[in-house]
Amino acid sequence: MSERVKAQSLLKSFMDWVIVFKSRKTVGRMKTEHSIFIPAQLIRDQSQDTKDFILFAKLLRKNPDFNCEVTAEEKPAKSLSGAGIEFIFEFSEDTDFDGIIREIETRLAES
Repeated sequence: MSERVKAQSLLKSFMDWVIVFKSRKTVGRMKTEHSIFIPAQLIRDQSQDTKDFILFAKLLRKNPDFNCEVTAEEKPAKSLSGAGIEFIFEFSEDTDFDGIIREIETRLAES
């Protein structure tokens, strides 16, 4: 009998990557990006996890204090990963990694 393992939320997964990028010494010396692809089906189904992640990406994009550029690129069904939206986060030496982590932790605690 196997137990079903709950998948990690998009926000938690993103936070783990922010922690990785925070510790890298190369951030700022070269363009540093991280992308997260959300398939069209998840966007259509509008799970709470997907909604929370998209709202957080919008918050980062609109708040210059985080110094984290966010772009969202629609991918057609013909792309390798299929139809959906790819969120691209660009980090620099001025990115407020601690602020981003705190914001995610707050949101995770509230959910």
